[in-house]
Amino acid sequence: MLKTSINSLVLLSAMTTLSVTANGKDIDMSDPTAVYSSVGGVINEDGDVDLSVGAGWGNNLLSVESRQNFDALNVRYARMKLWKGLGLYIDATHQIEADFGSTFGIGGIYALPINKVFQFYPIITVGGMEQMKGEWSGSATFGVYSRIQLGKGFSVGIDPFYTTSENSFSSTTLDSFLGYQYKTHMFRFGLLGSDTNSTDYDSKAYIKYKFGF
Repeated sequence: MLKTSINSLVLLSAMTTLSVTANGKDIDMSDPTAVYSSVGGVINEDGDVDLSVGAGWGNNLLSVESRQNFDALNVRYARMKLWKGLGLYIDATHQIEADFGSTFGIGGIYALPINKVFQFYPIITVGGMEQMKGEWSGSATFGVYSRIQLGKGFSVGIDPFYTTSENSFSSTTLDSFLGYQYKTHMFRFGLLGSDTNSTDYDSKAYIKYKFGF
């Protein structure tokens, strides 16, 4: 399984390099609001593999990716520049194997660049989560994508998110990573952790690759 997973990532990285552009400008692939198309994959320390595909057009960005070794499917849509740096943000996850844990949220994302080094992208969504099969409760998610540009294609990301629901359930996730962009290739070496109000914090190291076009 691990050998197959590594071969999948090597195959993706061997694609012909193209120039990622939008409106004639190079794309910063560390920017979560940048609009471009992509394919990619991720492998974690347990050997679990997930794949992703993204489509960008105009000010719209749509991405679909598997989660938890293909046990779940996540879909995200964003329409940027609705008003200055504010955009529409929709996030939905469907649990394929489990009878609970599916989520849906709609809200906003705001591009807040401080300078060329520090950029922040706060997100707020409201929606629902499936507690048991067919039983949903209202929920809200607060988070921020944080980027620190180190130069020469390197960047650091720190992405904390907190979700709470009307039945007193809450969860926290933290994705921290070092990213490196070479032409249209983005590599990410990170640590993804999470906990809930009923489980302890657990984290796993991962390597993620994305090819933009």
